[in-house]
Amino acid sequence: MLKVCRGELVGAVLSEVLEAIHASQEFVLWSMRDARRREDLGSRGDRAVSVRVGGGREVAVTTPYMSPLTPRGEPGRPRRRGSRGEGGGGLYPVLAALGFVCDVSPYVASLTALTAALVDSHEEAVDTLGQHGLKMDVDTVRRIVARVADAGIVAREQGEPGDPTALAGKRVVVGIDGGRLRYRIPKAGRPRKSGRHGYSTPWREPKVVTIYTVDEEGKMRPGEKPIYEGTLAPWDDAISLIASTLERNGAKDAELLAIAADGSDNIWRDIDRLVVGIGIDPSRVAKFVDFCHVVEHLSAAAKLVSNLETDQQRQQWTTKLSKRLKKGHVEEVIHTLEAAPTASKKDREALESEIEYCRKRIDMMRYHYLKQRGLPIGSGAVESAIRRIVNLRLKNPGTFWRPDNAERMLYLRCRAKAGRWAEVEAALYRAARRPARSVVPEIFPRLTE
Repeated sequence: MLKVCRGELVGAVLSEVLEAIHASQEFVLWSMRDARRREDLGSRGDRAVSVRVGGGREVAVTTPYMSPLTPRGEPGRPRRRGSRGEGGGGLYPVLAALGFVCDVSPYVASLTALTAALVDSHEEAVDTLGQHGLKMDVDTVRRIVARVADAGIVAREQGEPGDPTALAGKRVVVGIDGGRLRYRIPKAGRPRKSGRHGYSTPWREPKVVTIYTVDEEGKMRPGEKPIYEGTLAPWDDAISLIASTLERNGAKDAELLAIAADGSDNIWRDIDRLVVGIGIDPSRVAKFVDFCHVVEHLSAAAKLVSNLETDQQRQQWTTKLSKRLKKGHVEEVIHTLEAAPTASKKDREALESEIEYCRKRIDMMRYHYLKQRGLPIGSGAVESAIRRIVNLRLKNPGTFWRPDNAERMLYLRCRAKAGRWAEVEAALYRAARRPARSVVPEIFPRLTE
């Protein structure tokens, strides 16, 4: 019944609305002037175009078309026979003013991108959309997803509006970590006999951040949506993106800001720059290494101690040191590690590596202070986010991503899983009023570095 209602009622109503809008010369002229203010476009007359307005209904409309002006005396590059050339240079100003992209309404574009972001593949998205009465092929879904994601990433690069009150005056926890996915990089040279090029599949690290608020006991505040952000760009760009996200959402005025991560040098070497970028007083910032990661290093050290002969003894030894850590006896734990005997020079060197890990991070292992201030001591939130955002969609077995498509899907899933899809729709509406060729993220060339 709902499917029939969408197709027969909603589609019919929107069809009538489109006709009424095109009958208003005032709106038509305004939309063309608005397009010219944004791009150097010229009118190319009216064209017949078929658009999808929801419920699977296609509506044929005759609407103005505009494309880039070619300076007199400078003709454009001639096209090859049978080639349309690179698309995206022009637009239909009336439809653009209404939020249409890729010849679909804002509702269809949003639903398509959201569905593709939540299911396991574009093929599954085609099946799911078909149940909503939207019959599309995989290429159409990919095209819409790319347009929607590009709009959002460009808005992010240009400093999309945030909520200055979201984090102000609150106790904020920031978790930073990296995941894993595989690229698909075409190999240079001649194609194979099959006509296809070979490709390499290197692993890449998507960087993910979770931002959430906690109460006086260090528990997540109920009813407040987290903020997720992610990118495949190098760590320098990722840290700048995290700082911008925090700054736009009022982290400068947070009561307390706790930054949690594992022991990766890629993260911690730029944390001071992150704090400066936010603009918060450093005295209100607490930095700590995830407690579980430290325990993993203690467990690894236990396997190297020669007088711990059974798994039970090693487990008890690790548990004892972990409890001392929680009570603030960091130096005592390090001394215990230094005094532990080993059976060989190789084991001694390995144990020294674990000791050095703790020495370098001694000031970020004061877990008793965190407890006293009502802060968590782990980064489980970002670990969970990586599983939900990256692993369940971008790290599927046998899945290889073009760098730009991986960045797009990472952006969309961050918004979808945080319950902030309205940000995507707002960015899409702003971008719809510009030709697709003008909405290209600057970060794409940096994704393979």
